[in-house]
Amino acid sequence: MKTAYEAGLESRDATLIGALALMYLRHDDPARALALGLAAMRSEPVSPRLALLVGTAFLRTGDVEQALAVLSRFENGAEGLTPEPCQSTLQSVQILRAKAAFRQGRVDEARALLEAALLEPGEGQGTLQ
Repeated sequence: MKTAYEAGLESRDATLIGALALMYLRHDDPARALALGLAAMRSEPVSPRLALLVGTAFLRTGDVEQALAVLSRFENGAEGLTPEPCQSTLQSVQILRAKAAFRQGRVDEARALLEAALLEPGEGQGTLQ
């Protein structure tokens, strides 16, 4: 008989855990949000909102490299994310990537990422690079 950990999470359970993770993140407890978000990511498919939450939690706990690794899921057509991310989610990812670049001392890149995120979809790039 498989344990709950071995069997994985049901989609409904992952949604509830993700919602709890968001509450922790909003109440300035990114470490707990991260732990719950990572647990929720064990369920497939991973939603863009959950990947964004985990990336944010990594960034807020100071792990810039892991934040960027999670945000890389939005590149190349957002493989493995369901449903497809909307434009506002992609803009949020760009903003987080800008924050990560800034924390790594890459100020010019951070500025460029932020400017790209703030462009209207018709004015410039509408997708992540």
